[in-house]
Amino acid sequence: MAANLLSQEAFAKRVEQATRDAQIAVERREGLLLYVSVHGESQRLNLQTAWQAYQNAPTRLTDIIAAHINVVKRLVQIQPTLDQGEIRHVLPVIQRTAWLTETQRQGITPVHRPLVTGLVVTYVFDLPSHRAYVNTGMLATQLGHISPDALHDHALDNFRRQLPNDGVKFMGAGKQQLIVCETRDGYATSLLLLPEMMTRWAERLIGPMLVGLPNRDFLIAFSEQHPDRTALARQIKADARARQNALSQYLLAWKEGKVREYQPLH
Repeated sequence: MAANLLSQEAFAKRVEQATRDAQIAVERREGLLLYVSVHGESQRLNLQTAWQAYQNAPTRLTDIIAAHINVVKRLVQIQPTLDQGEIRHVLPVIQRTAWLTETQRQGITPVHRPLVTGLVVTYVFDLPSHRAYVNTGMLATQLGHISPDALHDHALDNFRRQLPNDGVKFMGAGKQQLIVCETRDGYATSLLLLPEMMTRWAERLIGPMLVGLPNRDFLIAFSEQHPDRTALARQIKADARARQNALSQYLLAWKEGKVREYQPLH
């Protein structure tokens, strides 16, 4: 590599700093993957194309970075809208109450409803081009005649229609059975909001069903009588501390058709 040619890491750092200088909210960078916040939702930008363009024409570094900034600015300027036809794109997402508080501090109030202590249900306007949380302003303008309860019902119906066929895995048998869903789209834990699915899972297990939600991309369910329950609980707590998009360190219980905070008897 020529002495005056930036390495891939140096190039990525230069683009990251330029993005910050453009007053765009950068969350983090992992190699050539740059994560920015757009309308309250994390968006992943792949800098591979820009890096390739720089390798092909190193003297055009300034133009390449400027083109990147223009693309990101257009993404940020997209204002999500909702109407009767587009409500089919709204999906439910479980978030931490701490996230909600921080978002409200920034002057945005996402539509939400409580789930259990520390967790709330929010709603994402999920389009091919971008995602944005549904906020109270949207309800008051584009969806003024739809109540939060109706929005919740629409979101669950939309979610049911797009459930992945291979997203859930059943492992083990008897008291050792585990039910796991792991995705990369932020919706794995939203399965907890489907009572008919949770009821079917609970019927497969021996004893009361416990559920772990260490982060938005991972859900695990198992029996309270699982011989490794304590070890599973420790792993859930560790994962919640280590993973991105963390949700809860604590076990939940599915009882009488509802999710509840788990309070072990022993």
